[in-house]
Amino acid sequence: MKDTKDSTDKRHPIDVYVGQRIRERRNELNLTQTATSNAIGLKYQQIQKYESGENKIAASKLHDLSVVLNVPISWFFEGFDASPYEKAEGDLIPVFETKKLLSSYYGITDTGVRTKISDLLAEMARVEDSDNERGDPSTSGDEP
Repeated sequence: MKDTKDSTDKRHPIDVYVGQRIRERRNELNLTQTATSNAIGLKYQQIQKYESGENKIAASKLHDLSVVLNVPISWFFEGFDASPYEKAEGDLIPVFETKKLLSSYYGITDTGVRTKISDLLAEMARVEDSDNERGDPSTSGDEP
């Protein structure tokens, strides 16, 4: 039977985001799609489809990926803005800066220290957001 799926269907932003996070972490660990797929009992083509957001990931496979990639399941969703689902291009952190930050972060082997850094960054972002909501120009981020 021929696929009757409407060609205007779009990939859901969270599927695309999670797929990008899988690719990002897999590359950080220097794992191939084949090695990753073999570790969770899939063909490499399925990993390709996950990474592109073309296919949704079952909870069990996301769990398996979190084990193979050595990250908590929540890591795949960190940084995703659930509303309004789309960000303006200017809101995205440059790829180089993101890779540098993640590389440094995962270079810290002490998980307690990593947790404290993550908590610190989350608090800094929260304070900045609340200052911006109040219109406090002293935290606009324009100054070094």
